[in-house]
Amino acid sequence: TPTPSPTPTATPSSCGATPSNVDVKNSFDLSSPGPQVVLNTEGGYQAMQFTTTSNPGYQGNFVFAATVGTADVAEMAWVSNCPGEQVPVTKCYGLGTSTISVQWSQDGRLACELKPNTTYYLNVGPLPGRDCGKACSWIRNIQTNGKP
Repeated sequence: TPTPSPTPTATPSSCGATPSNVDVKNSFDLSSPGPQVVLNTEGGYQAMQFTTTSNPGYQGNFVFAATVGTADVAEMAWVSNCPGEQVPVTKCYGLGTSTISVQWSQDGRLACELKPNTTYYLNVGPLPGRDCGKACSWIRNIQTNGKP
């Protein structure tokens, strides 16, 4: 059986059903991520779809900062192949309270290695057992080296 080239990337239909506590929204263009965005996870997790670029030298940080009233809630952020999938891409995760940063690159120079031209999900939410109801909100900022 021939292998397709390039290998197809995961889509919501190939991932199966999205978990009921995961809201898929606020997708972004990694080549031009835009301004900061306020995210409200409303008692669950938020998964944001993005696709990497073709430049292996592209790199940056996914940064989350707690808003007022959320700073004492332990949160996690991770990159996965499917929305809300609890198995992150190797070393593509962060844990914290006030801020979280997940450094990524498309060439393996940083811990979180993302493959070029591949669709992923950036997930964020409180650690299990740390539900803060509708009060959980964070500011998402995406910093890059400007070389998409």
